[in-house]
Amino acid sequence: MKRILFVLQRDDHFRNYISTSAFSELEDFYECFFIGASSGDIGLISGIKELEKKENFLGFYPIDKKSKKQYKNLSNILRWKYRKKSSSFRFFHNRIFLVVPRNVRYRKLKIIINQFKVLKIYLLGSEWIPKKIIDYLYKKIKINGVFFRIAKEVKPDLIIYPAKSSDPEVVYVQKTAQILGSKSLILTDNWDNPSSKNIYWKKPNYLTVWGEQSKEHAVTIQGMDKEHVYCIGTPRYDQYNGLAVSSPFAFPYILFCGVFLPFDEISALKLLDKEVSEKKSIYGDRKIVYRPHPGRIIRDCFDNFIESDYSNIILDPQIAENYKKKMNFLVKNQRKNFYAINRIDFPDLEYYPSLLKNADLVISGLTSMFIESLICGRRTLVIRYDDGFHYTSPHNCYKYFKHFEGIDDIKALSFCDKKEDLSDCLRFMVLEDKKYPIEEIRESLQYFIFNDNTPYPKRLKKVVKSIFRSDLEINETSNSV
Repeated sequence: MKRILFVLQRDDHFRNYISTSAFSELEDFYECFFIGASSGDIGLISGIKELEKKENFLGFYPIDKKSKKQYKNLSNILRWKYRKKSSSFRFFHNRIFLVVPRNVRYRKLKIIINQFKVLKIYLLGSEWIPKKIIDYLYKKIKINGVFFRIAKEVKPDLIIYPAKSSDPEVVYVQKTAQILGSKSLILTDNWDNPSSKNIYWKKPNYLTVWGEQSKEHAVTIQGMDKEHVYCIGTPRYDQYNGLAVSSPFAFPYILFCGVFLPFDEISALKLLDKEVSEKKSIYGDRKIVYRPHPGRIIRDCFDNFIESDYSNIILDPQIAENYKKKMNFLVKNQRKNFYAINRIDFPDLEYYPSLLKNADLVISGLTSMFIESLICGRRTLVIRYDDGFHYTSPHNCYKYFKHFEGIDDIKALSFCDKKEDLSDCLRFMVLEDKKYPIEEIRESLQYFIFNDNTPYPKRLKKVVKSIFRSDLEINETSNSV
């Protein structure tokens, strides 16, 4: 029986793959083993118990700070070196090194330090620097000893790792697979990963992606062989294929989804609150439910949503405690900590279908949440105007992020390109009350997110069977020669 080793490092991996039973079909068909990280950027709490219950759970490995720092430095160099392959790489570089938020403590010192870092990146990422230098930096990243010992004991035929390509496990997995003679399969966890996070210096043998767009990016940007890239979507969207669910609220509502990157959401909410308050004949009893991103980065502008300041907007109760905890932390620390609380408390996936499917409309920044709202058949208004504060405001995200190319053709999706038009855009959508068949919406999404109406575990099993079958054919061919 073929052996598969699953590597999970992040808390969202536990939620997206373990809690959704994404590997269930493989567990029934192959001998599967699991290992997890004992620490990371966001910690492992909510999904850890489910992992520990696995029959072949082999334990945890530590992530040492040295390998994280080495891989982070290598990633910065690679994004600059291959910036011409994707506008997202240059955008990523600029927002990290060239745009220092005003609320960062010792801002001038941070700017000076960044300049030294940038000079090093420009030098090592130059086209004139031989690839042997990059090879040297890659080789310096050592495989975690505990990780390798566990993998060596398993002797896996295939190592599977959900990744966003910016974690050091990418190196651990690739080096370990090469030493042990295993194949590697990376599951792309987010929409933008092939085009914005990093370049795979040593390519995985196989890669799964969300859809055809991501596959194109994997081939043209990452240099993957197209026969080794599979479109299978993401397991966390399977939940939207179920039956209707009851509303979490006793009133009709419009959902406002916040974003991760800095954007002035408070000004937008104030405009919308005024609109709904002054035009009750149009909006009736509707309220706006504000759902901030659980891992949002602190903004340069005023950013504390105080519910009592609004007449028709409430904070989504499911995330309220986490949001208020972070805001209180920022106020107490005088907004001097850029990332505030580094831990992200990822919400339970089971909540999203009821929240999205029962909204009258959805207002969203440029985030994958608008994909989820469309899958649920909700008409969605996407904000992409310049907020006047941030380099990462929606107008630049739309301009530079490669994965947003082509979203104008998606059904049931509207856009607000000027802040002063936000109220008019929402009013028009409410008065128009246009209906789109959900099948038509999902068909227009197919380029971005693959869905063949079969559960994700079956799609993943099909991919793995194809990998083992192709390996068998190669071995038979080489033996016959």
